Amino acid sequence: MDTALCYFDTLPLHPGPQPLESLTSYLTRIAEVNGISHLSGLNAFLGDHSHISSPADYPPRSFGMLPTLTAQSEAQLLETTFYHAGKKFVRVGQPRTLARFFSGLIASSLRFCPPCLEEDLFYRLPWRFLSLRGCPRHACRLLEHCSSCGCPIPVFAFPLRIGVCPSCKRDLRTSVAPRLTEEELQEASKASQELEFLLCPHPWETTEPALREKLGREFMLLRYNKQLKRMDVSAETAISKAILEAIELGRSDPSGATLRWYFKYASYLGVPLSHIFLNALERREEDLRIRTMPGKYFLTSEEWVIERVQAICAETGISKKGLYKYDRVKTFVGGMFYHKKLPPRVQDPLYEEQLLERAQQAVQELSQAGKPITHEAVSSLIGIQSWAIILYPQIKEFLGHFVDYALQQQRHAEECELALLEVVRAGVRDLEDQRQPVTYNALGQKIGIDSRVWLPYARVRVFVVQHLDSRYLHTLKEREQREEILLSRIEEALSQLETANVTDLSACPCPHRTAKESTSFWRWAGQA
Repeated sequence: MDTALCYFDTLPLHPGPQPLESLTSYLTRIAEVNGISHLSGLNAFLGDHSHISSPADYPPRSFGMLPTLTAQSEAQLLETTFYHAGKKFVRVGQPRTLARFFSGLIASSLRFCPPCLEEDLFYRLPWRFLSLRGCPRHACRLLEHCSSCGCPIPVFAFPLRIGVCPSCKRDLRTSVAPRLTEEELQEASKASQELEFLLCPHPWETTEPALREKLGREFMLLRYNKQLKRMDVSAETAISKAILEAIELGRSDPSGATLRWYFKYASYLGVPLSHIFLNALERREEDLRIRTMPGKYFLTSEEWVIERVQAICAETGISKKGLYKYDRVKTFVGGMFYHKKLPPRVQDPLYEEQLLERAQQAVQELSQAGKPITHEAVSSLIGIQSWAIILYPQIKEFLGHFVDYALQQQRHAEECELALLEVVRAGVRDLEDQRQPVTYNALGQKIGIDSRVWLPYARVRVFVVQHLDSRYLHTLKEREQREEILLSRIEEALSQLETANVTDLSACPCPHRTAKESTSFWRWAGQA
């Protein structure tokens, strides 16, 4: 049968892939319906592209002759891989790059739902993700082993047969999967919707510019709306500040910002990742919440800024270079477009009046956007550094009626301290229940947060210190006490021997030594 196929440009039987079918499943089905039991039967048509012999549902560098053999376009074949999930994060290219982005999320062996196989005999691409623990359609768990022989099933098993265990040849459709609880069913439904969103193609994947940067900006807006700092999020989620920064700034460098951390960050913010994508796409650059967003980095696209600078030049008849000849104009443009903090200018009544008007407008914009009114937020809008506000008495007096920065910082600190205290308490309880020593290192490893993060908080530090007197430290204290008693007895024995003028050295361990120097011998003698 394999040899006869060489006379066809297209395989005799070439059904198309099912919706959300995996590439390994599709290749297995194509081989099975054409009587090919081993992938070597397909390799004869692939020529120099035989690297496809070990697929793992990542998009290959080339499909070779597979589009011709199956009469399917490359776009249709890409839908059977993780390509579109990577495309949404601008992570396409080498398969290793995409595999690194998906690290910790993809199962190494087949996971399946028996009722789904009974309805349609093919393997679904979302089953590969470990975050999907069950089938929301049939309210059952995904099986990871053959229920007959207990062996894991490779994603690409030989002989090439769909729905059959390669070890015991049992039909996987006859397996019985445990039922999901109501809570597990809800989680499976949410996970399934998120995965289908990521794996299905969308037109904006190729037409939307700066997609990853816009997604990161949406994460930053959500965090700022909750009045959180990166250090607060890092302390509560165990996501490093470097990874949080990479996500929010849309960096493509190998900073460790994998899909797993995107999911975890979105879950912490309480918004599905798919909703964050859609909100980022719908948000306009002129959105007031973006213009009033504080921080060192301002993520407005460069094209948007250039358009507005050109509009100013066209309206005034002044060239772009001419705009920056004047300090106050440069300050105004910098404050309105780039939100960069520029050095304070020489004070004069006219300049202070202009700054006061802009400060009043900034306060109004912040109030309308529901943002906290702080020195930093106002100064970023009017184009000066926050510390320079004290140089302008009118602005300082005006902002004094609105600024609540200190109170917000205090509230943030208290909330973070209470959250960390609960986590530390749970960690201490777990260590004590497991009869493990309560130490800084042990507690840090238990809760997944380094001690340097929570030790600066007074209540957390006091609570930990109160519980450091654990069984481990108690044992150390008892050992020290026993050593002190033993040392005093040794000194007393040596004193008695010296008084009795004992000369037999074999009966006395080095009498010319002091009591402390003889301690090691007596310890050895006690062990013997």
